[in-house]
Amino acid sequence: MLKEYIRYKKLDPYVIFTGFVSDAEIANLYHASHIGLYPFKEQGGLMAPFEHLCAGKPIIISPTNGAAEIIKKHKLGVVTDDYVSAILDIYNNYEHYKTIAQKAREFVKKELSWEKYSQRLLKVFEEVYHTINEAKFISNK
Repeated sequence: MLKEYIRYKKLDPYVIFTGFVSDAEIANLYHASHIGLYPFKEQGGLMAPFEHLCAGKPIIISPTNGAAEIIKKHKLGVVTDDYVSAILDIYNNYEHYKTIAQKAREFVKKELSWEKYSQRLLKVFEEVYHTINEAKFISNK
């Protein structure tokens, strides 16, 4: 049905149905794109919008997507259900959104790396460990 719609609207030159795509090919597609659109809650997994940002491309993400809270809080992309308006706004102000995407790329690399994640997780474990040990010390008095 979708392929029929694409043909009917003469969108064939702009839409590619790829089938299975390897991780390396996905990275290339992020770089080849102009905008990342994530209109569904689970589309591409939680990391896909951040991977797209690492290609320095503007993204539009559904408010129901698991990454939406971080994207919105840090102004890394557009969080909306109004995809048409968002696409047109990015199209008409592409350099502005490209600048946002470049800043978002640096944020993702700096703040959302596995190293940063591990450091934050380790800090939580250390706090729990110290809290438990303090509670044991107080109860032994």
